[in-house]
Amino acid sequence: MQRIITADGHNAVRPRVRRAGFALLWLTLSGLTGQPVGAAPREIGEAFEFVPRDRAQLADAGALRVLGALAVRARVDGEPVPREWSGLAWSEDDALLYAVSDAGWLLHLEPVFADERLQGLRLRDAFRLTDVDGTRLSHGRADAEGLALLEGADGRPDNTRLLISFEGDPVVAEHTREGRRRLTHRLPPPLADATRYAGRNHGLEALAWHPRYGLIVAPERPLRGSARHAVTLYGQGGQQWTYPVDDIDTQSITGLDTLPDGRLLAVERRYSQPWLPVVCTLSVLDLQADALRLAPLARFSSARGWPVDNFEAIAHHRGQRFFIASDDNESPLQRTLLIYFEFVTSPPISD
Repeated sequence: MQRIITADGHNAVRPRVRRAGFALLWLTLSGLTGQPVGAAPREIGEAFEFVPRDRAQLADAGALRVLGALAVRARVDGEPVPREWSGLAWSEDDALLYAVSDAGWLLHLEPVFADERLQGLRLRDAFRLTDVDGTRLSHGRADAEGLALLEGADGRPDNTRLLISFEGDPVVAEHTREGRRRLTHRLPPPLADATRYAGRNHGLEALAWHPRYGLIVAPERPLRGSARHAVTLYGQGGQQWTYPVDDIDTQSITGLDTLPDGRLLAVERRYSQPWLPVVCTLSVLDLQADALRLAPLARFSSARGWPVDNFEAIAHHRGQRFFIASDDNESPLQRTLLIYFEFVTSPPISD
């Protein structure tokens, strides 16, 4: 089994910063039923240079090349842009990049490309996540962390199904493109017991849909009674895949997506205190019936001059390319970043 065990590339629980004024303003703008904010697409991205201060550290990118990076504006035309992005999924049928946030938003995003590089990002719609009856999810139930997407065989946008994992209340639910819940998926036994989680802020973090195993979910921290120095992925049918880490208190898997060949893209992060390095690790996971193989792609550390932030979301786009995004914790000291990558050596996927 290939493993990545790093001495300083761990992740930690991110601090939660909630600002009542920000939430109240969005409540005023959106009402209670998940209606879209704004009628026309708005450009919300501005160019961002995702390179280390010392160009000698460019080798950290490993098998990847950056094809564009954006910092998301906090406000556009006087209106706030939903922040704390924690899940991404690309829809080829809809030609949209979907994102979910910790505050319970579902965003419809349109990436803008020029010469095959990411140049801009338009916010087409923003919806509040709601219950089956259209009631906005309460604060304790709205903490969306993972996002996976299923598209109908006929290619119609109205057949897009969004699967969302929630952290505070451990649930995986299917939502419409407008944010309304359709149904809730049954979790495998270890995850269905809320008392097994290490805490409300250590619940279901990463989510993917696998063509063979169905839902794949990973909690931010090991469940009580589980191995302490390991990350575990749980399959919908009760399967479990585990790989060891040095210190689970500072290392977490935060995002997953499925590649066309059935392997998984994974983003891990170390994010604990402002005075400690922030580290983002990107890997490919090969799930087999009785084993997991992990191959590292790249590792970016603020200690080596990379402008990394709290990366929590990853989504395959097309061919050898994918996006990652960061959760800014609604902090004025952080940014929501969207980075676009391409595999350039030893491509791990095939279409």
